[in-house]
Amino acid sequence: VKRILRQSKPDAIGVSANIAIKNQSATLVQSLKEEFDVPIFMGGSLATTFPYNALKDNPHVSFILRGEAEQTMPELLNKLEKGDSLKEVAGIGYRENGSITVTEPREPIKNIDEIPPPAWELYNIPIYKALPLQTLKHPAVPYLTSRGCPYARCTFCFEGGMAAPKYRRHSVERVINDIKILVEKHKVKEVAFWDDIFFVNQDWVLEFCKRFKEEKIGIPWQALAYVNSITPKMIEVASKTGCWNIAIGYESGSEEVLKKIKKATSLEKTKELTKKIHEHGITSRGFFVVGLPGDTPQRTMETAKFAAEMDMTFAQFTTFFPE
Repeated sequence: VKRILRQSKPDAIGVSANIAIKNQSATLVQSLKEEFDVPIFMGGSLATTFPYNALKDNPHVSFILRGEAEQTMPELLNKLEKGDSLKEVAGIGYRENGSITVTEPREPIKNIDEIPPPAWELYNIPIYKALPLQTLKHPAVPYLTSRGCPYARCTFCFEGGMAAPKYRRHSVERVINDIKILVEKHKVKEVAFWDDIFFVNQDWVLEFCKRFKEEKIGIPWQALAYVNSITPKMIEVASKTGCWNIAIGYESGSEEVLKKIKKATSLEKTKELTKKIHEHGITSRGFFVVGLPGDTPQRTMETAKFAAEMDMTFAQFTTFFPE
């Protein structure tokens, strides 16, 4: 990291952090401050959820940015450049006269089509390689068509908490234009949609698939689904448009745990969905979380047994981490 920063000679440095890596982030910030005499900004869920702690525990962090920073960062940098007061900048935290000041949260950007596309030209895309069995073709890139979650209900998920952003989605036109640039200009050969739930709102999904086909984009893609929002029609049309894998957050093989975390699904529904996905020649990827509220060693074994019986293509297990 230091070697790359020496080459770029930054005027400021940004670090993203969450609770799971807060110690590593603190070590990185301290190491960077020893060499670079520039402001260091910290963002991510740690700064968003615990702004006071993020500053208190990281004395070398100059500012924290809460939530989305597309509007916050330019405003803050302009204020710093002019030497103006920072009290009117929403969504930040900073030190002043030995005390910590955290300003009011900034309202999320309502129309996310107004946000410029990612600066893909700054990346050497081919050097970023996915883990084995995660993609069909290389280079592949992640892409978000939305922010937030339309349900914001599950008790274990950040997107269901008080600090989570409201749900908003790009227009189909914006998404298609971005993908065309990735394919034509940057030679990308696969797109992985990383929305927590891509398959929501059938009209949007069908319009996307229609435009994807009309524009002859012709690359494989994959996305995430929620049992209660994806429909047989979505699966059928997606399968004809290049979708090769659908990932589903099953979370648990225990009905009791599913109720506890307010998942609002059932094991029977997940079985039916997985079968329908396979019928259309699409592979499935199941996400499971071990140690959720209400989980026990016995229920964890139920989850493992359920995953094996489902005959899904891929099963991924992670551990619950309070944040």
